Amino acid sequence: NHFLLFLLAPVVNEWNISILSVKSLSISVSWASYVPDYPYLFALYAVVCTPTNQDVGPTVAIANGTQTQLEVLRLRALTEYSVQVLALIVHPDSGALTFKGSHILVASTVEGGKY
Repeated sequence: NHFLLFLLAPVVNEWNISILSVKSLSISVSWASYVPDYPYLFALYAVVCTPTNQDVGPTVAIANGTQTQLEVLRLRALTEYSVQVLALIVHPDSGALTFKGSHILVASTVEGGKY
């Protein structure tokens, strides 16, 4: 189950992320590039927004290539979320996949209509 890999991703404390903006139904996030330890290779970034009240599961948005900024859509208004960026890395010989996690921030969506 890939969801469990998200939950168990080791946190890289020096890997910083920032909340750029918060709207009623979205949170924009930016992050520093993650450089995996040799011999691992970078595969993709994912931003995971999880309601802190755990009413529903996480919303996951996948970044395109090496982009380091993303707006996570389809969130709930007036909801507090934990926000984390994950890097999926791959071992070039075995093909083994591993997630590494940024530190976690908390942000609350605002009241609003369709935006």
